[in-house]
Amino acid sequence: MMRSGRWWGWFLLLLCISWTALGAPRELVILNWADYMDPAVIADFERAFDAKVRQVYFETMDMCTQMLLDNDGKGYDLVIVSHHNLEPYRRQGWLAHLDTKRIPNLRHINARWMKPLSDGGTYSMPYFWGTTGIGYREDLVSTEITSWKQLFQPDPSQYGKILMIDSVRDSIGLALKALGHSFNSTDPSELAEAGNLLKAQRPFIKAFGYLKIKENSEIVTGSVSMAVLYNGDALKLREYEPRIRFVVPKEGSGIWIDHLAVMSKSREKELAYDFLNFISDPTQAARLAKFCHYATPNQTAEALMPDSYRNDPIIYPPPEILDRCEDYQELPPRAMKLWNQIYARVLSSKTK
Repeated sequence: MMRSGRWWGWFLLLLCISWTALGAPRELVILNWADYMDPAVIADFERAFDAKVRQVYFETMDMCTQMLLDNDGKGYDLVIVSHHNLEPYRRQGWLAHLDTKRIPNLRHINARWMKPLSDGGTYSMPYFWGTTGIGYREDLVSTEITSWKQLFQPDPSQYGKILMIDSVRDSIGLALKALGHSFNSTDPSELAEAGNLLKAQRPFIKAFGYLKIKENSEIVTGSVSMAVLYNGDALKLREYEPRIRFVVPKEGSGIWIDHLAVMSKSREKELAYDFLNFISDPTQAARLAKFCHYATPNQTAEALMPDSYRNDPIIYPPPEILDRCEDYQELPPRAMKLWNQIYARVLSSKTK
């Protein structure tokens, strides 16, 4: 009887544990930029799939990469990744091959954005695309901003008033554009020029980082007058301060594409696929686009947007602006090493 009683006790304990596990909602962990998904859309997904979504935020793609390196890609189910980082992430073994049959709503995505990687496989779903430019307060600068030189060689009145993005790819790439070179240059002499331009900018920099996209943002309060900014974020910040302006400078810029990818070490791959399919529904994709103020690759959702959205030149830049811009390209390892070395020297240089 004692053995039977002990067995019954263990059975009840295991039963309780099983019921607890079954009753707990599944959790989807997304590594993401802050304010890059509509909370209302996420709440609807949580209700529809009896799940919880937890977002872990990064400030730059460099930070995202470091976070993945720290954990060897573990602990996340989905990641937002820029197009030029897809191939390196795949080679690291972080991304799962995308089973497109599990995302029937992919039929709404414009095929031009669905590009396979070097091994011929598909590893991601395009999320948004946009441009990189200068966000500035028109009341805090002496003249209209039209050139990258006004950010890298500012008016003396801008001393200590610039927030510079802490990103190898953006900082050096945009300095290259300011000098009339390619955003993706691998020429050592051109890269040295870009490094010198960034060093000369140092006295004007208040801090390295990225603007908060909130009502207490540095550019809203006026502690910062200029910053490198992504186009949709500029539109969100203008809701707090209408004197904020955004420009893609005359020298051109970079065109970025952000993707969502399933992590190879995800513990909730089924839920990750459910999420990708859910947000690819045109109604949900349109809600996300309105919240983020970015151009959606979901062509069916695009048709649901008002004319004021589709015709906004900040969201959809006209051809004369796009023609001066370049895609972010993956750089050869030797060139990327040089970019990193130059950027490290910029960060360690002393301001005058």
